[in-house]
Order: sequence, then C-alpha cells, then structure tokens
Amino acid sequence: MTKGKIFFGMFLAIALYSADLSSQSVPLGMHYQAVARDENGKELALKSIDVMFTILTGSPVGTQAYQESYTGVVTSKYGVFSLIIGQGTKTDPNGPDISQVPWEHANHWLKVEIDFGKGFVNMGTMQFMAVPYAMYAYKSLEPGPIGPQGPPGDPASDKQTLSFDGTNLSILNGNTVNLGSLNVPHSLSIIGDTLSIFGGNSVQLPDQIQDLSLDAYDNLKITKNPNATNISLAKYLDNTDNQGLSFNSGTNILSISGGTPADLSVLKQSITFNPSTGFLTISGSNSADLGTLKLPVTFNQSNGQLSINGGTAADISGLRVPLTFSASTGLLSANGGTSADLSLLKLPLVYNSSTGLLSINGGTAADLSSLKQTISYNALTYTLSLTNGGSVTLISTVAFRAGINATYTLPNNTLVDLVFDQTTGSGYFNDGTNYNTSSNYFQAGNDGIYTFTVAISTPSATTAYIKINGSVYETLVGPTTSPGFFRGTITMKLSKNDIVTAAILQANGYQISPTITGSFSGFRVY
Repeated sequence: MTKGKIFFGMFLAIALYSADLSSQSVPLGMHYQAVARDENGKELALKSIDVMFTILTGSPVGTQAYQESYTGVVTSKYGVFSLIIGQGTKTDPNGPDISQVPWEHANHWLKVEIDFGKGFVNMGTMQFMAVPYAMYAYKSLEPGPIGPQGPPGDPASDKQTLSFDGTNLSILNGNTVNLGSLNVPHSLSIIGDTLSIFGGNSVQLPDQIQDLSLDAYDNLKITKNPNATNISLAKYLDNTDNQGLSFNSGTNILSISGGTPADLSVLKQSITFNPSTGFLTISGSNSADLGTLKLPVTFNQSNGQLSINGGTAADISGLRVPLTFSASTGLLSANGGTSADLSLLKLPLVYNSSTGLLSINGGTAADLSSLKQTISYNALTYTLSLTNGGSVTLISTVAFRAGINATYTLPNNTLVDLVFDQTTGSGYFNDGTNYNTSSNYFQAGNDGIYTFTVAISTPSATTAYIKINGSVYETLVGPTTSPGFFRGTITMKLSKNDIVTAAILQANGYQISPTITGSFSGFRVY
C-alpha cells in the first residue's frame, strides 16, 4: 500500500441566524478540504480513505474535546476530498457533541488522521483561528430569562409606515436598510414561443414569431397572419423575367430583352489558306507566306534516294543491311558483312523429374534431387519443419495456474490486490514462464488474445476485479450476496509487456480479515 500524505487544508465556519429563536437552530460545522498525495507528491486519485478529526483544548497535545470519523471517503480525480467537521460519526457515542466544545474558555487545535488501508496515520495538528470561534456566537441564539411585564403602549403611537425608493427600505421614525445588494440582474430567454425573465414570469408569444415560406406558385408568404399580402417572385426566378439573350448570326447582332443590342460584326474573323501560293490569311489582318514550310520527304526504293523538297537528295542504299539466318547451319548473315556462327548459342535446358537431373545442350548434367525439400507444419506444437533441414517453433506455449491461501485485511470499500504465490506442487504450472513467480503477476510476452480465470472463496458483499497495468479493467466476480466459492472468466486482447493482476473489494461497512483460497490461471488463445 502506498503511503499517503495530505497537502493543503482549508477551513470555513458558517453560522446561520434566524429571527425566530424558538423554532430555528444554527447548523454547526466547519468545511475542511485537502489533497491526498503519495510519498512522491502525486495525487491519490479516486482513492477510498478513512478520516478522523480530533479537537484538542489548550495546546496541540491538550485534552480531547471532541472526536469524529468518516469512512469510505473517495478522493476526486485530482486527489481532493471535502468534509464538514461536526457532521461525522462520533468515535464515542456517549462523548460530547461539537456544540459542547468550550470555545469560550481556551484556544483549540485540530488533529487530522488518515487511514490509507493500514491504520490511521497522524497527518499533523493545527490551531483553529478566528473564524471557527464564530460557533460561539451560536450561544447568542439561546433565549434569556423572561423580563418583567412593561406598561401597555398607546396603539395610536405604535403606527409605523414603510417606504421603499428602489434601493433603501425605511420605517417611519426608525432606521433605513439598503437593499441594493439584493438586486438580481434580469435576463430574458426564449424557448419556442415562450419568453421568460429570470426570477419572474413567462409570456406566450405564439403570434409574434413569424416564418417565411415560398409556395409552389413562387409566392412568398408570412405565417400566422392570414391577412398579410403575398409577394410573387415568379419574374425573379429561373430567368422568367424575360431578360434573355439572343444572337443573329446573319447580322451579327447580340440582343437582350429590355436592353440595347450590340453589333458584333467587327469581332467576326475568318482564316483562309491558298495552297498554290502558300499564303495563310485572317480577315482583318495580314497574310503569312507558309510556302517555305512545305517540305515533303520522298524515298525512291529502287535507287535508295531520300529526297526533301527544297533540299539535296541523299543516297542511303548503303544502309540497307538485311539479315538472314540459317537454322541448319546456325549462321547469321548481314548483307555486305561476315556471317556469324550462332550454333553454339543453342543451349536448351532439359530437366528429368524422375532422376532430378538438369541437362544443358553441350554441357554436363547436374543432379538436383538433393534440393527437393518438403515443408510441414504441426498445429499442436506450432512447429514448422523442412525435410533435410531444421525446424522452428512459431508460437511458444503460454499457460499458467497459481494458487492462493492467505488471510487478508479488507478495509471497507478499499481495493486490495491478491497475491497468488503458490506456483509449485500438484495442479500448478507455468508453461512459457510468463507468470512472474517472484512478483506474482502475469506479463504478456507477445501481442495476442488471452483468457484468464479467477476462482476464489470470498465473504459476502465482495467483488473481484481483473486489472491491466494497475488499473481496473472489468468486474470478474460479485458483488456476492453470501459467502462462497466463486469463479469468473474473461478473454481480452493484450499488447506485449501488459501486466495482468487480480484484486478484491468488500463493502460490508467495516473492516474484515477473511482467509481467501483459490487459484488464478490463464493461457494465450491466439
């Protein structure tokens, strides 16, 4: 169990007064808030602790004036817990109440003790300062003795008149009280068609909220007012306002309804080409002589002449080099060149599957029979084997079973880790060595799917959990309604090096010390 520390305590005394002393009482108590941290200063988040407050008279080691305790206090995710001193359970039912602390006779100190699971630890003692002594004002609410009867008054002179100017409340022939601090800022809110004012009433506005809609005839309407005039939007939709464009290709006139037409004839141009002169002409611009670009190429196969218009012919007959090959002699010949003997290149490969011999034309045969290999796989042992070779185990076996037989101290509503330290003897095994027998937890050697089972004897009102890397993953057993032997199984996906443990929590309302027996087992599925 990690040793805990408490840092930062804040106190606040609250006294509520009432004009009717005979029927009202002041709630007694002082707010206390602190942060629980471990020995490294890290907040103890979501931790169940027990707290004891002791009020001492006269000095930090003085006489005990009052003592109370709180059990099952759960810290927040930031390690914070808040209590009210005076509203706990008195450790001595016959001892004094918080209202009987003699604040008026001496100074007082507050001693704080915390139980993190192994007994109460003294977290320090601090002196009460001015604010808590406001509790002494509680005695001002106790009615005093009844005084003598006074003479009757004149009802006419007892008439009082109240007046209020928006801030000050006054009584005739009396004092004035400023009520400005009671002004509450007004805020309006609307939900649906209901208008509300903060701290006041609400008003229905069903006819003041309007919607616009467009019907099938392109009429714009307003809701909740049948007498409103509809507006036709037909002429503004889908070019139905007759603002269409038209173009007359004969006159080159571009027209728009309701507007001035435009003559586009000056923009109209055409391109012409005269193949006899080689001139390319565009209307409204100069002509270009493209005659020099006419360069057709011709080739005369009979004399091997390559000609281009406007240039000198070239004799390329010497480039004609036809190749011939004689399959019978293996000779490759080029016109005007020496023949080459390619017979040596005819090297077909032949393989005889019955003898395992690989032969090449003109060469020595090679025996490949020794290279014939067969692969086999044993699904029971996850072993892959190669004939005339070695083998490899693809997946090692991962399975374990460890036992427990020990007496545990189970504080109320506190999670306690279980230690399954029986790993030898009949019924216990650790195949794959993934269960750490020195630290008593399981650690995944590889990514995969695993199944775990916890079977234990437990008292009533207990719950068993499975944890991954120190955090609760899922409830495995319980909460139980009576003592007995219970079993829970879970399958989960783990990453390599994930640590799996089991823990137990009891909620009987007090600390118990049962003897727990059973086992923790698991194996890798895939």
